[in-house]
This record gives sequence, structure tokens and C-alpha cells, in this order.
Amino acid sequence: MDSDCKFDIVKKKFLHIICNKNSPGIKLKNLRVKNNVTLSQLAKYTGISSKTLQRIENDKVKKPYYYWKKICDYFGINHIDYLELLTLPEKTIQEKLIKIRALLGARTWKEVAEYLGYSKEFVSDLLTRYTPNKKHLYIINNTLNNLKNNALKNGGKF
Repeated sequence: MDSDCKFDIVKKKFLHIICNKNSPGIKLKNLRVKNNVTLSQLAKYTGISSKTLQRIENDKVKKPYYYWKKICDYFGINHIDYLELLTLPEKTIQEKLIKIRALLGARTWKEVAEYLGYSKEFVSDLLTRYTPNKKHLYIINNTLNNLKNNALKNGGKF
């Protein structure tokens, strides 16, 4: 293998770290390392497997909101502030639902649906194909605004 090819492999493996030092995974890994906590220690307390924690630190988990909250709780910090969740986009209905899930630290869409007073299937439809009517849009916007206001007032605690 020539040196250019080796460089491409290394670049591909580490580019996300170099380019995104403030990604949630990197921030959580830095927090763990700064506090001299091993993956196995964090796994024992949080109930999250070491393998999953490693994937979270490498930003390889698609919907890590529940995990982020548990990890930050372990270190006694506010997940909303530390991960800057209030800055997540909220232009589309999908982005708003994702932001609600992140702020709640919800593990599943079912938890978000219950919080909103909807069925899991309805929330799934909102995420994939359904355009909400004014009533649903009002509920989602109002819920999101309440969560953001509560986070600002109470330091991320609901």
C-alpha cells in the first residue's frame, strides 16, 4: 500500500474528530477523560454498555439523546447546556420533534408521543410523511417553547 493510500485511510478515520471538535460525542469523551472515568466505570453507573458508550463518543449512535442525558447526569451537569441543545434547528416539524426528544432526553419516540399526548404511530407519521394541521402544529410549538423556557429557568431540569 502506498503512502497516499495510507494517508487517505487515516484521514477518513480521524477527519470527523479534526473537523468537529465540539461534536456531542467528542465533548462527552473529553468530559469522561477530564474526570478520569473509564468507559467501564461509566457503563456500570449509567447502565449503558461500554460498546454503546464508545459508539456515542465516536458520534456513531443515530439518536443518542437518552444516553446524553444519562451521561451528563452521572457527571452532575446539565445536558441541555453542556451539549448546547437549545441551538438545535427547529425549522421543520421533524427538527422540532427531534429537539423535543433531545430536550426531554427521551429514549424512544413513544416517550415523546406520550409527552405530547399522541400515539407513537402519529408521531412516526409526523416524522415521515404527515403534514400537521394547525392544532397539532400549535401543540408541538407550544410544547417546544415550554421546554425551552423551563430549561432556561431551571437550568435544564424539568
